Amino acid sequence: MAGGRHMAHADQQDSQVQGAPQEGIAKRGWVKMAVSVVASIVATMAAAGLLFAGLLPFPDNPILGASVGRIAAGLVVTIIFVLLGGRPWLKITGSGLAYTFRRAWMLLLIGAVPGGFTVFQTAMRGGIPEDFLPTLALVALLCIGIGILEECIFRGIELNGLLAGLGGCRLGVLASVVLCETCMHTRELGSAVLFHALNDFLMMSVTMGLQGNTAASSYTNTDLSTAVYAVYGAMIVVSLWPTIQALRHLWSEHQVDRGAFME
Repeated sequence: MAGGRHMAHADQQDSQVQGAPQEGIAKRGWVKMAVSVVASIVATMAAAGLLFAGLLPFPDNPILGASVGRIAAGLVVTIIFVLLGGRPWLKITGSGLAYTFRRAWMLLLIGAVPGGFTVFQTAMRGGIPEDFLPTLALVALLCIGIGILEECIFRGIELNGLLAGLGGCRLGVLASVVLCETCMHTRELGSAVLFHALNDFLMMSVTMGLQGNTAASSYTNTDLSTAVYAVYGAMIVVSLWPTIQALRHLWSEHQVDRGAFME
């Protein structure tokens, strides 16, 4: 009887010893998540200021100004991401790129469809501007800046902040989908940046290349005609399958993932 009480007491002590580190990890995760929320707000405000400042030196070339602003903002956000502990994810490998494109390739159709629609419109109206290729180079630079900025904020700071606090339970896997799932699987933010940049380039290159600097003030502006609504409706349908697949994969495999900030 005494031996039984002793064994029960020992088991209780063992569970307390094992539980203590887990409680410490959970508390540290919540702190990291809170800091990440503040950091994402600071990063967004800094990015907004730099995006505006980037346009000032280039009044005659808003695409170049937008590119400079986004790259500068992206570098600032990347530094914040590294300071929070995200440096392990700042890498790109062949396997990571292959996994990202295998999971999300259908999303590239979302970028390609508007470009094809614009080519059709331009062909009907006739005429390709002489500065089409130089403008494409600037658009590529702009898309790289957008990829760095947006991925570091959303898949970098915000996703890893949520994982730090919620990654110990199934709520953590529902932070977001597709590129979030690929980042969690590959432990690479760089692959998501490249995919994001390529997707934006497919979406923006033809439109901005054909319209030139007049399209740089807002690359989301478009003629809200019936055809455009149909195109974007089709894009939403295309995105459903990779989204469902990512959710299934997250739910089945990533049960405990504290993210880069806790590694």
